[in-house]
Amino acid sequence: MAIIIALVFTRSITKPVGILTNATRKLKAGQLDHRIEGLRDDFGELADSFNEMAVSLKEKMQRIREEQKRYRLLFESAGDAIFILDIEGDKAGAIVSANQAAADMHGYTINELLRMNIGDLDTVEAAAGIPARIGRMLKGEWINDELSHRRKDGAVFPVEISAGLLEYEGHKYILAFDRDITERKTMENALRDSEERFRTLVEQAADAFFLHDKAGRLLDVNQYACDMLGYSRQELLGLSFAEIETAQNRERLEQILAELPPNRPVTVQRWQWRKDGTALPVEARISRVQWGDRKLFLSLVRDISERKRLEEGMQRAEQMVMCGTIAAGLAHEIKNPLTGIKVAIELFKDELPLQEDDKEVLEKVIDEINRIDTLVKGLLNFARPPKPQYSFVDINQVIERAVTTAYYSIKKSSRLNQINIVSDLGRDLPSLRADLAQLQQILLNLLLNAVDAIQDTGTVTVCTRYNQAADCLEIEVADTGKGFDQKSIDKLFQPFFTTKAKGTGLGLAISKRLVEQQQGTLTATNNPAGGAVFLISLPAHLEIEVQET
Repeated sequence: MAIIIALVFTRSITKPVGILTNATRKLKAGQLDHRIEGLRDDFGELADSFNEMAVSLKEKMQRIREEQKRYRLLFESAGDAIFILDIEGDKAGAIVSANQAAADMHGYTINELLRMNIGDLDTVEAAAGIPARIGRMLKGEWINDELSHRRKDGAVFPVEISAGLLEYEGHKYILAFDRDITERKTMENALRDSEERFRTLVEQAADAFFLHDKAGRLLDVNQYACDMLGYSRQELLGLSFAEIETAQNRERLEQILAELPPNRPVTVQRWQWRKDGTALPVEARISRVQWGDRKLFLSLVRDISERKRLEEGMQRAEQMVMCGTIAAGLAHEIKNPLTGIKVAIELFKDELPLQEDDKEVLEKVIDEINRIDTLVKGLLNFARPPKPQYSFVDINQVIERAVTTAYYSIKKSSRLNQINIVSDLGRDLPSLRADLAQLQQILLNLLLNAVDAIQDTGTVTVCTRYNQAADCLEIEVADTGKGFDQKSIDKLFQPFFTTKAKGTGLGLAISKRLVEQQQGTLTATNNPAGGAVFLISLPAHLEIEVQET
């Protein structure tokens, strides 16, 4: 009985244990669908737990397989090349895994790649940096860099890499993503070439280029703008239009920028200040532009000094035509009757028994008639100056004669002790082809104007020099008077403009006309030390047909 009971008891234990052991072997073999049935009591509970564990394992394995499938799908279908590289020991850099994009990018099969080292795909320069890059990744850094790879056919192309450390099952690997950036580099190069061409066009433009915001702050300029205003590029970019615009233009410019419609440029004329303080007339074409994500203004500014000079020349020409017409009429209608009146009054003064007061009145009348006669002659000389009779002259001798004549005039006006004329004449000056009589008239006119500009006592300085760069002789007449204001300088050489109480306003106009007839220039400026400076520039080697005298 005891043996029978023992056998029954042993069998009731060993059978469930055997069932459980058999189920464990099947579970270990991967048969996750196997279930234990027919056990009761404690073995039944253990069987239920075993079945639940098998169901859980099956679900987890299924999820793992699905994730692996997704990762493999991503790995294989990725547009970028993906490499898994060994990083430890002698196999550092060996390609452990690669996707199809990596194979297509480099022209190999995947099996060929798995027998290679990443250094086999790098150019010599890129391969030299492998140890340093591995060292950075071993320190935990995720690197991003641009390298050059080589295809199987030897073609080199640029890649952008992103790589870092990957640990899997206790082993360290490198996970690297490589992107072919040939197209991007091509676009960048094309953009850079386009920008360089644009910059070249801007720098070589015949107009000044100003890129600025609504507040007038200068964001970019070209070299012509720097040269035109006399600033360096760095100096200009630190300024705004408010600092280079004349005061009368600032409010107008602000209004233009505020009201400027898109796609409708506006052209305006205004004045700008150069660094040296001189005002420059300019014409600006202002338009709105989209510069990246900013709405800015582009001003193309042109120096119109030459145009203004030509316009003034045309105005002078029109004035000369008008003066010629008037002068011809005056010469015919006034000169002969005026001469008769003058002769009659002189006869009355000399023949009639008049009181001294009456004679003084007649002398004043004669002086006024002489003044009218001088005005008529000046008007004729300005409107129809005689054609220059060129000959070789010594400019220093001409100046000495003009100074002597000027001293005689000063003596007659009782200012001999008040005015001093100083000559600073250059040596070894080339002979000048000029009209001697006209040159003496010009110099005497400038000397007497300089004397009249000195109110009390002062000095008139005359100097000559040869300007080798311009190949011209320069004659400078300077005085210590009060100089001119800006408005007077602008109108100084216009006919009938005068600052003298009894001036005709023709002396300087005639002088300028005579100088220009001899292909020279006459300019006037204020002397920083005080007074005015007149500068005559005459070509030293005038190419004309002349008769030697």
